[in-house]
Parts: sequence; structure tokens; C-alpha cells
Amino acid sequence: EESSAVISADTVLRVEQTENTTEQKVQENIEETVGDNAEPISTFDISMLVNGLEVQPGGEVEVIVPLPEDMKLEDYSDITVVYIDDQGNVTPCETTINDDGTVTFVTDHFSTYAIVGVLTAINYGDVNDDGDKNNKDLALLMQYLNEWDVTINTTAADVNVDTAINNKDYALLMRYINEWDVTLGTKA
Repeated sequence: EESSAVISADTVLRVEQTENTTEQKVQENIEETVGDNAEPISTFDISMLVNGLEVQPGGEVEVIVPLPEDMKLEDYSDITVVYIDDQGNVTPCETTINDDGTVTFVTDHFSTYAIVGVLTAINYGDVNDDGDKNNKDLALLMQYLNEWDVTINTTAADVNVDTAINNKDYALLMRYINEWDVTLGTKA
């Protein structure tokens, strides 16, 4: 449905990224509203000024904001934009993830919003994504480390979560598979 709304030339739309620190109450409300393992990815404040005075839109508006450049969509099972009020309450917005690296949401007012992602559970060590951790994963990881043309789950392969996939990951995964008392997915 096309809008007939007109915005005057002296209107300024301001979108300011804010510090991505979330108070405990807001974080709890995000998890309660969006889901367990939900985390704010980016927070921002939106305002509209006419002749220097802050005003609100006269109805629903569609807002498009960029996703953070370093964000990996595959790390999240769900992405949504939420409105955060002054008391820390969280309200989800109708949200669409766009192919061009942006997110679109619908709101009827401007205020503080956050892009929130629900982290995908990572099965560290399941390099081939078959649901199990075994010698097949070790063999595939060794092939990857030797620069063979193989496809792996790079997030699951980084078993020591140091953001590098190397022989340290191979050694830790081998110890795990051989039932040593080690834990995958934690910093050593």
C-alpha cells in the first residue's frame, strides 16, 4: 500500500548507534520476549526533527537499518528488532532480514531499538555437521588444515574458540574423541 505522507524539506531523520551495553533488566526482558540465548547485536536511537524539534511519525513507518558488517547471520537462528522503552521493557517489531545486509522493521514511533539475535547452539567438534563428534570430524579437520578442497563448519571446528582454526583445535578434538577430560567450546 502506497503512502501519501509528505515529509517537509526541513525534516531531519537521525539514527545514532548507541553503546551496545545492556542493563541486566533489559537483557532479561530480551531473553523473556525473544528467546533464550538472545543477545543485542546493535542498539540505536532513532529520532525525527522538524525545525529542530523532535516529532513522531503520524502512523506506521518502515525503517531500514544496516546489519553490523562483522555479523555472521549463520550464528543466529532468529533475528528481530525490538523497541526498548525507558523502563527497560522490550517489544518486538515486525522484522525482515534483507538480502542486501539490512534489516527492515515497522514502528509507529521513534525511540531506542535493538537488533537482537538468538544464538544458534553450536555443536563444537561436529566439523562435518552430521550431529556426532568422531574420527570423521578429525579426518575432515586434518584435510582442511592441509588445505584440501573440503567444506567444514568453521564455527564448530574452532573448538578452543580462539577465532583461528589450527592444530590446537585438532589436538583438542582428538583428546575429546579419545575421552580425555577436556571441554570443547570454551577458551583454554
